[in-house]
Parts: sequence; C-alpha cells; structure tokens
Amino acid sequence: MTGTTANYACSILKYFGQAQPNESLSALDSVLQTKRDNIITILLDGMGSHNMKDHLSYCGFFERNKRADYSSVFPHTTVAATASMESGLYPSQHGRLGWTMYYPKLNQNVFVYSNLLEDKTPAAPFSAAETYTPYKKIVNILNENSIEAHALSPFSEPKYDDFLEMLDSILLLSKSPSPKYIYAYWPEPDSIMHRKGVLSEDVKNNMLYLENTLLEFSKKLSNSWLIITADHGHIDADGVLLTDYPDILNCLERMPSIEPRTLNLFAKEGKKEELKRAFLQHFGDNHILYTRQQALENELFGKKPYHEDLAGFLGDYIAVAKSPLTIFKNENQMNALKGIHAGATLKEKIVPLIAVDCL
Repeated sequence: MTGTTANYACSILKYFGQAQPNESLSALDSVLQTKRDNIITILLDGMGSHNMKDHLSYCGFFERNKRADYSSVFPHTTVAATASMESGLYPSQHGRLGWTMYYPKLNQNVFVYSNLLEDKTPAAPFSAAETYTPYKKIVNILNENSIEAHALSPFSEPKYDDFLEMLDSILLLSKSPSPKYIYAYWPEPDSIMHRKGVLSEDVKNNMLYLENTLLEFSKKLSNSWLIITADHGHIDADGVLLTDYPDILNCLERMPSIEPRTLNLFAKEGKKEELKRAFLQHFGDNHILYTRQQALENELFGKKPYHEDLAGFLGDYIAVAKSPLTIFKNENQMNALKGIHAGATLKEKIVPLIAVDCL
C-alpha cells in the first residue's frame, strides 16, 4: 500500500499526458493502462476502507471492484485531502492543512472554507485561503491544454443538492465525444458520521444507498472508468475539552487550529518547556508531540518543496492524536463531532481505490 490522494491526481495528469508535480499512484496507473474515453472520479467524503468493512458486504459492488487501499494525505481531513486530490500537491506544498488555519499575515485563526473567525466575523475583505494558500486545479490544467475536464460538487456552481441530480449531469457530460476527466465530490457519509457516529444505522443506510446508486449508475456509462474513492476515513471520538486543562491554556499564545486531532500549539514567550511538560503529562499516552522542526524534518505534512509559510502555520508544537481521545476547543465543537478524523490511526488514513470498467 503506497501513495496518497496527491499521487492520485498526478496519475490523472499522467494519463492525459501532462507534467506531474509529484509521483503518480501506481495502483491507479495500472488501472488506467486500459484506455477509456471518460475518466470519472467520484469522491465520497469520509468513506474510508475500514468504514466500508464496518457497513458493506465483502461481496458488494464496492468491495468487488476495489483494486487497492492507499493513503489519505496528512492531516487526514477534507480541506487537506481534497486540495491534494484537486492539485496533485501535498498539504506541505499547497498549504491547506485543516478546517481552521492560523495565517501569520493576518495573525488570526480562520475557517478555511467560510473565511470567518471564531466569532463568525469575516477574517478579511478577501479570501484568506485563496490569497495565502492558492493552488492550481488539475481540471484547469487539463482544460488549458485542450483536454475536456469538469468538476462537480454541492459547493460550486452549478450546485447539486441531490446525489442523483449530480450523477445525471455526469452521465450527460460523459456522452460528448471527446476524451475527458470528470471529478465529482459528495459530502456523504462524512456529514452523517460527524453527527451520528461512525457505526450508526444512518451511516450504514447512507453507504448502502451510495453503493447501490453507483452500481445502477455504472450500468448507464460506456467507454468509461468509474473510479470511486474517499478523502479520509472516520473513527468515533473520545472527546475532552481543552478548557479543562488550565495549565496548558496558560502556556498558549493563542487557541490551537488545524483540526481537533492535529493541533498546532503556539507557546507564550518563555513557556515552551512548560507547555511541553503539561501537554505530555495529560496527553502523552494518546498523542505524538512534534516540535515544528521535527514535523518539517520528518515531512509530516508531505514532501518538499514546502509552501513558503508552512513553518509559520505550525506553531511550536504539533500534537497528533494516536488514539480516539480528541481535544476539542469548546463544547459546541465536541457535541457536533461524534465521528472524527485527522489523527494518526489507520482507520482515518486508509482509503479505497474502487475502479469499475464501464464498457
């Protein structure tokens, strides 16, 4: 099992004869040795390989057509992994590490997608993410090189609120005669896992619906590879509140950001060692605590060349959860995230490569 969601995108570029910023994904390269006019990626948010095993039959459509398991980029979270899937870059290169980012040029923690601060006010009169961590999408690269390419999701125009409606659009696009790449993102089962927990009946029903719907959809396609994958997996959180640990809070320059299971810790001046001692006393059995230098040297967030501001995003320490124990900033966050991801467990890391040859 080698390769990541960043390498997946590089395989798409390779297939269409374009330069790649990183290595391609060998398992996908093998699939794409059989040429088809349409390469269709459907990314189901949060449907990790272990989550499939929890809810779907080994004899079902997804498992029957699974070619390999591979890795989400780190952190194993939608902001980082979908940016990698869209660009072929690692988080260390595109710079979008998690749901909230500390941007040194604003000196603020900012919600990446909404561009809001914690108090729900705008972070800036411009998009912080697009300004400080822009990246070029492979769909745009292909189109600029006269290769037809499309991206669909509920969050970009045209917006799709219904899975079947989005599939109908993909089917229509697939019928045009030119070779093309179609990338489609769907926010389930992730959104249900966050609310209900990973083993809930609602999650099972949703995953069965997605599997059966895509089975029927595959029968309508021709001369196409239908590739179904995910950005990360999910586990159930064992939550604690950072506010219950005043000895840690008293050492922090600002509240952490990135993700609850991958926290950047900025120490007040003269408090670095005290912060390290306090954190390891409470959470040393459940977390790996990296210094900024260790994270950079170990390529924790991916390969070089690094984004110019990467070191500034990270803080003095990066705390990565290696058990279900998850450190939340407040009760609202903890109550909203029964299912969780972005830590160091295999269940969060491993995603499926499902490939269906639609003749």
